[in-house]
Amino acid sequence: METINNPNQEPVTAEYWLEAMRPVFEGKKVILAGDVIAGLIPRARMIRELGAESTFMLATEGMGTGDTPTEEDGHWFALDAPHSDNIVEAIHAGQRLLADLPKHANEALDWYDPDGEAMVVGGFLHEQPSVAGRKSLAYRRPEWLALDDKTVIDSVWDKIGVEREPSEVVPVDREAILAAMKRIDKGDGVVWGSDSKEGINGGATGVSWVRSEADVDKALEYFQKHCDQLRVMPFLEGIPCSIHGMVFPDYVAAFRPVEMVVLRKPESSEFFYAGTASFYDPAPADREDMRATAKKVGNALRDMVDFKGVFTIDGVMTKDGFRPTELNPRYGAGVMPLLKGLTDFPLELLAQTVVSGSDSDFKPKELEELIIKTADEQRGGGTWRAISVHLPQIDKRPIKLTESGWQWANDEEENAGTVLVGPGPLGSFVRFAPTSSVPTGPSFAPLARDFWRFVDENMGSDIGTLEAAKSVR
Repeated sequence: METINNPNQEPVTAEYWLEAMRPVFEGKKVILAGDVIAGLIPRARMIRELGAESTFMLATEGMGTGDTPTEEDGHWFALDAPHSDNIVEAIHAGQRLLADLPKHANEALDWYDPDGEAMVVGGFLHEQPSVAGRKSLAYRRPEWLALDDKTVIDSVWDKIGVEREPSEVVPVDREAILAAMKRIDKGDGVVWGSDSKEGINGGATGVSWVRSEADVDKALEYFQKHCDQLRVMPFLEGIPCSIHGMVFPDYVAAFRPVEMVVLRKPESSEFFYAGTASFYDPAPADREDMRATAKKVGNALRDMVDFKGVFTIDGVMTKDGFRPTELNPRYGAGVMPLLKGLTDFPLELLAQTVVSGSDSDFKPKELEELIIKTADEQRGGGTWRAISVHLPQIDKRPIKLTESGWQWANDEEENAGTVLVGPGPLGSFVRFAPTSSVPTGPSFAPLARDFWRFVDENMGSDIGTLEAAKSVR
């Protein structure tokens, strides 16, 4: 693993943080709750390596796409979540299952842990202080969840001095919305963001780009069903990107920017969220401005609501610089590309250990340096999405980039990455994982756009025409 050299101290290796977590798990029974089985397997293996007596995987979203458990992976139980129309609905359904497990799931847990003393480790969206009477290692407190609401966050930016675009929060009323649009629109339409009445939003769910009265009428059908208020912001042209930070009791680490692969449907008000990647490089000054903002926000979160762990600021690199659009006081998918050079490094588990109040010395400055260094050296991420059609399964088949676009590659040919297709919570899950041959610097979104056209043409999906954001700075 990578090492950070500090001239005044012994070198710190990635193994240091694994050992710092060991006392939390050693000798314990651990229940991993939420997600799909394929997503829980790596974390269960890591927890056993940290000395856990045993693990039990309780999936709320089925088996998923990827590895299946082996005998060595121990006990598991997969619940099939109800059908959902989008990934956020699937997540909410999983949280409801954890809050009120069906009888057969409770029986399985009681068989594994008859004394009810096991520790529960949830996913990054875990909201339950306990599951079936068993205490959670960490969970998202109500005061943290409240800041995930797009209709409240602009007041927080103002309070702590983060530069932002103008916005208005209005009731879901056609006339009130039209009046706000008239005041806010800078010429490219506006973006509506829903409140969190039904829980957190993500993956471009609850967000619409509204450019005409026809768009208003169509968007209202969704917003009237799902929220009481919405935020109206001007549409911001530029590269969607985010900055991640991690709050410790006495330090805020800020990592490097990550591009959000948010594509557009030209004839629709919907955005097409399709992953994250670290190939894009903002200008050095913009990068440092984003990191400074993350540190300011992290300190404010700790002071305001005693927040700890990983958070994300999403926004757009506009012609005037980075402008935030939302705060996610939680671990997000954009962290994964940052860890490309730290194979199997369990940052999410480390964050939960920090949230739990562990008194280990986590050396946050050294961790910050390690993640930035390796993330700059080894780029990662890609494009992926759950889609509502059932596609034939594909197991890491290589593709190549040609002058005419993406094509399947033979095993012996040089390729630009691999394609994985399997079952997902909506129907199918599709992922393209690029290799290091993808150029660094420019936005990754145009390559992602062309990949989804390739999916339509070669796999029988019906995604339709997509457009990439324009770089304006």
